[in-house]
Amino acid sequence: FAEKLKRLLGNRRLVRSSATELQVRPIGDKCVNRVPDLIVLRPEHLDLIADLKKSVILFDMPAPLFVAEVVSPGSDSSTNRRRDYEWKRQQYEWWQIPEYWIIDRHREQVVVFTLREGTYQEQQYRESEIVESLVFPTLQLSASKLLSGDII
Repeated sequence: FAEKLKRLLGNRRLVRSSATELQVRPIGDKCVNRVPDLIVLRPEHLDLIADLKKSVILFDMPAPLFVAEVVSPGSDSSTNRRRDYEWKRQQYEWWQIPEYWIIDRHREQVVVFTLREGTYQEQQYRESEIVESLVFPTLQLSASKLLSGDII
């Protein structure tokens, strides 16, 4: 998936797999930084983070273009699920990240949150359904491909 995005964008440096931190407001587990499984930066981020000792997106920078998370196993009430479905959703929505995907192998679904008028709208995809992306409209991947493949 990351390789497809790199080819689609034409700039491999914009797509990061678990290598870039995102400063967030503490919610739920009170974390102040998140390290998304996959993050797509904006071109202006490359200059901004070049001066920092580590790759981190700070509050005074533009929001990333896209974030995806793979849910770790656990029950519906587990911290893993709450982190991805509640806390990160709130944090990424606050950031106004245009699109946030949750790849949930346990529930066999891909959930796409698309920012509309400042609020995330949710769409679920399963099996052979093609996941629709407003950020990457030419991307053609089925939910089953995303669920069976390695996002990193």
